[in-house]
Amino acid sequence: MSNFNETEYTHIVYKNNPLLFKSYINKHVIITADDSSVHQGIVYTVDPVSESVILLEPAEEGKFNGKIIIGHSIRNIEISTNPGIDLPDLFPANEKKLTAAELNERREKIKERLAINLFNPVDNNGVLEIQGVFSIEPPYERENCVCTNPIVMSRLLGIIFPDSQS
Repeated sequence: MSNFNETEYTHIVYKNNPLLFKSYINKHVIITADDSSVHQGIVYTVDPVSESVILLEPAEEGKFNGKIIIGHSIRNIEISTNPGIDLPDLFPANEKKLTAAELNERREKIKERLAINLFNPVDNNGVLEIQGVFSIEPPYERENCVCTNPIVMSRLLGIIFPDSQS
């Protein structure tokens, strides 16, 4: 038997406290770094592996600057007693309102492209489905596709949206 000590070789990610990290999210904090610099702002997220913090610092009138504070340079994180500032919506949803006719036109165009390639989509209350593996919901854009197989997803996206190959 060897004197192998498992805890000695365990990565820090298994030792840190994810609930503590989660408690920082959307809170106004004061972060003190090893070089004694102080950073204040709202925590957007914390990387549990590197323990780095994405901090949103208020700038001018409703605008924020993002800053990444690297985990190994953080000495202390203190939740501020300042009243919280509402966190901005960094990734707002695209709010295109399409008419029923436009949605129908998009759906029919997708059905046509799939039929040309010998796929027979089933229309299930506006959701186009192929064999229970792939589906696309209104407004019928790339972001509205769901598939359990990434290879199938890639190929079907190439058929449905040939102009936007990435």
